[in-house]
Parts: sequence; structure tokens; C-alpha cells
Amino acid sequence: MRQQQSVSPDVEELDQEVDRLTAKVGDLDLEKQNLADELALTRAELEEVRSQKTDASNLNLAEPAELLNQFRKKLPKSKISLREVETILEML
Repeated sequence: MRQQQSVSPDVEELDQEVDRLTAKVGDLDLEKQNLADELALTRAELEEVRSQKTDASNLNLAEPAELLNQFRKKLPKSKISLREVETILEML
């Protein structure tokens, strides 16, 4: 009878440990799913940014000199140079 009593607390402790670990695995699975969702969202945002950058590089802008003339018509007192317009276009 003593052996059964000494085994019983061990079994209860093991059952509690199994329950605790099972709950922890469930929490980790939930965290893993949340991280996977966040990663998918981040990848989608990155793809959107990349496509916008590609769209901007496909712009058909006028020649730098023509853009400078248009700019000077709107702001005649501006001190912008052709080289500055070319640099801005290169940055785009």
C-alpha cells in the first residue's frame, strides 16, 4: 500500500507537468502563427514598396532642360540650375 501512495504523487506531478508543457506548446504554436502572419504582411508590404519603386523608375519625364524651363516659368526667381535638375532626375 505504501508503494501505491508513493507512486501516486509522482504520477500527479507528472500529469501536472504534462498539462503545463501542453499549454506551453499551445502558446508557442499561437506565437508561431502570429509571427508567420506578421512575416506574410511584411513581405506583402515590401513587395508593394518594390513595385512602387519600379513604377517610379518607369516614368517618362521630359528632358532636364525642358523641366528646368517649366520650373522657371512657374518660379522665375528661382536659382535652380540645369545640373541640379539632372541630379534630381537621377535620384528618381
